[in-house]
Amino acid sequence: MPLPSLVLIGFSVGIAAALAARADLCLSPRPALLSKACMAYGVFVVFILLPISIYFYAFHGDWALLYVVDSRNIPSAFALLCFLMEGLIGLGGFLLGAVWVRSQHEGWAFGAASFTALLALAVVFIGWSRLSQVGSYEQYHGQYGLQAYGGGTVFQGTLTMGLVLLLGTVYLLVRLFTTGRQAGL
Repeated sequence: MPLPSLVLIGFSVGIAAALAARADLCLSPRPALLSKACMAYGVFVVFILLPISIYFYAFHGDWALLYVVDSRNIPSAFALLCFLMEGLIGLGGFLLGAVWVRSQHEGWAFGAASFTALLALAVVFIGWSRLSQVGSYEQYHGQYGLQAYGGGTVFQGTLTMGLVLLLGTVYLLVRLFTTGRQAGL
């Protein structure tokens, strides 16, 4: 998965998590940042979203960055800062979703989560000419030694990590939704 898509997915899932936890967020007087739903979303970010992003950066960095930047030239401290920013963007999505849920603008939250998820998908479609070829930054820009996307390690990693991300997201949202309903009863 390209890293811009993962950032957008993190933001979208953050808003969706706030929507799924609306019963808990609306009943609790504590700040959204201190809610159990926020903690659950934080666990999702730390144990699912960021490891997937780090995997793609570490093993398929040039491809995941859409061959815009040579990943070998990025200082590791800057990359770490970018992953921290990815987590904070996701947290921002949750907090924005919580504000919309608490102010009874759930339609806005649903629209923003859907739009952001579609943007994540759009990155793949717009960048498909780059993503369909696998190689290093030099290979891509020199147009030599590139392999087709299907069947290689990038494809297998995308399938595996995509499944982990999907299952983790579904589990998070269902868990937040059912926990909130039980607390509201």
